[in-house]
Amino acid sequence: MCNLPNFQPVLIDRIGENYQFCDPIHTHLCASVCNIDVPGLLNKHPNNVNENNINSYNFISYISPNPVDDGTIIHLNSSYIGNLDFEILDIFGRIYKRQSYSKSGYEMLINVDAKLFPSGIYSYRFLFNGNLINKGLLNIIK
Repeated sequence: MCNLPNFQPVLIDRIGENYQFCDPIHTHLCASVCNIDVPGLLNKHPNNVNENNINSYNFISYISPNPVDDGTIIHLNSSYIGNLDFEILDIFGRIYKRQSYSKSGYEMLINVDAKLFPSGIYSYRFLFNGNLINKGLLNIIK
């Protein structure tokens, strides 16, 4: 599932087709996977990507470290190349950060400066044309 060293995933959450995994030994390693049961990639050409086939790209994200007190990196892995939106929300759904990215390779890294956020649990999500393609949790402790 993931190319993480010593990652022993345990399913901790499933909402629809979204799955959240954590490693019980290395609790700072978490991964979120959408449509894990979709075999292979259906479309590798970004010009043909739409809301109907975007989840065929099997987006995988994880955070290291998590929990965090100063800064962390969110990794998004997928063969999809193209534009995505990224958001960080608090537990009330208020958006703390929103940014558009152009994903140009298999792995995209997003640096998060946790010093800008109060302590708490936040969700992050990746969107394609306003549709959710991946999400996860970020725990900020100060």
